[in-house]
Amino acid sequence: MRPALGRMASVSLSEADAHAVVAPFGERLSIGAINGPNSIVLSGEPAALDAALATLASRGINHRLLPVQYAFHSAQIGPLQPLLVDALAEVRSLPPQIAVYSTVTGERADDTVFDAGYFARNMRQPVRFAQAIGAMSDAGYNVFLELSPHPVLSQSIVECVAPLGREPVVLASLRRGRAEQETLLQACAGLYAAGCDLNWKQVRPSDGSVVSLPGYCWQRTRHWIRPRPDERGEPLAAGAWHPLAGRQIAVAGIEAHVFEGGSHRAAAWLADHRVFGRLLLPGAAMMEMLAATLSKAMHWPRPYLTDFALQRPLLLPEPDEGHMRWQVVVKPLSADRGELALYAAIPAGDGAATEWLPVAGAIGPTRHG
Repeated sequence: MRPALGRMASVSLSEADAHAVVAPFGERLSIGAINGPNSIVLSGEPAALDAALATLASRGINHRLLPVQYAFHSAQIGPLQPLLVDALAEVRSLPPQIAVYSTVTGERADDTVFDAGYFARNMRQPVRFAQAIGAMSDAGYNVFLELSPHPVLSQSIVECVAPLGREPVVLASLRRGRAEQETLLQACAGLYAAGCDLNWKQVRPSDGSVVSLPGYCWQRTRHWIRPRPDERGEPLAAGAWHPLAGRQIAVAGIEAHVFEGGSHRAAAWLADHRVFGRLLLPGAAMMEMLAATLSKAMHWPRPYLTDFALQRPLLLPEPDEGHMRWQVVVKPLSADRGELALYAAIPAGDGAATEWLPVAGAIGPTRHG
């Protein structure tokens, strides 16, 4: 019997279901590995494995043939066990200095003798990976580094620990198609971030030397921005008390307070507030105007706004295109409640009257205390 005649496959089964699948085939098919709660490797003769996989396919169970031409951990390995024992007969092992968990027993291997017989059993018996990971997790281990050419058991580790209500940190020493040194250093970084104490002398054997960085060629000029001549805007007009809301104007025939302001005081400090290249009055500035006019009109020292609604953006002219006028109308609704509306003036040509477009509105309760 030659191992080259065997095959192996990964199947999505529990250990109990896997035993039921291999039972009819006797020594021809075995459970090669128990990697997770629902991750089993079947190993054995190709014909027996094909028959088992056909049955699983008819039941809609996922499976995948492994790219190997041997059947490790099956009866096909039996004839090779004596050869391995003879080859390792002179090898002597010492008791472990750190905790070792065996995938042969699935437990911590404090009293296990790692001799030729142990490795012979390892060849033939199923890999109890899931049991070993569970034992490690029970002992408090939560950081796992898979030492392999490419991580193939990372997801199995997560699945083994998940039923215990834990989220492990799983890292890879190497990855197919990636630079070895980069991957190893990423693993070291992940271990450090997870709270592990690395042997930095091994990571960085050389202490290196501390050198002074070259000086920067400073321009030696003042770095703060000097105000432009027009940055402060125009002075407040006569009767104006607020840079945006302007001044209160008298209006006959309505029970409301009207305030008129404009962009002449805002053009400089709003020069960079643009959307798609257009100057806009920010919504925060509109709310500031409404609150200020409410305080002025109702004599409330600390009003606040509710139900603020923005109906349209307030586009401002460029500084060299003149200024825009707007008005805020405050209508008292009760002793502690007022309605506010902001309107923008749209000049009409040919001597026609100015059109006032509603821009924003709010309700202004007073804040007591």
